[in-house]
Amino acid sequence: MNQRIRIIAVGGLKEGCLIEASNYYISRLKLKYNISVIELPDEPAPDNLSAAGRQAVLVCEGKRVTSRLTSSNITASLAIDGKPANLSFFCGLMEKAAAENRCVDFVIGGSLGLADSVLRQSDYRISLSALTFPHRLARLLLLEVLNNI
Repeated sequence: MNQRIRIIAVGGLKEGCLIEASNYYISRLKLKYNISVIELPDEPAPDNLSAAGRQAVLVCEGKRVTSRLTSSNITASLAIDGKPANLSFFCGLMEKAAAENRCVDFVIGGSLGLADSVLRQSDYRISLSALTFPHRLARLLLLEVLNNI
C-alpha cells in the first residue's frame, strides 16, 4: 500500500480554478501516495469580529480539527509563526513517516488560522513561506510541494 497523507482543511475551495488546480495536483499525488482531503466546515468570521468572537471561532473550528487527529499519525500544522519548511524538510518528514509506517496529517486552518488546541497536538508547526497566503492558496502551495518530493 502506498504511503498515506491526509490534508485536513478548515473550509472548502469555492473558486472553480482552485478546485481544478487542487484536483490536478491530487491526481498526480495519487500515483505515489494514498492521499485524502478532509474538508471541515468553517465558522463565519466577519472582518469586524471582536477578539472574543475570533477566539470563539477558533475554538469551534479547533474542536472539529482535533476530532479528526489521531495520535498514531504525524501531524504537521501550517501556521504563520511556524518553522520555515523547505523541500528537504518535507522529504525528511515523508521518509520518517515511511520508516515508521505512519500517516502524515497536514492541517490547514481557516481564515483566522488554527486554534491553540490544534497547535499543541501537532508534531510540527510549519510555514510554507515568509509571505502570508489565504488558506485556500496555502492548500495549493502544499499540494505543489508534495508533488515535488
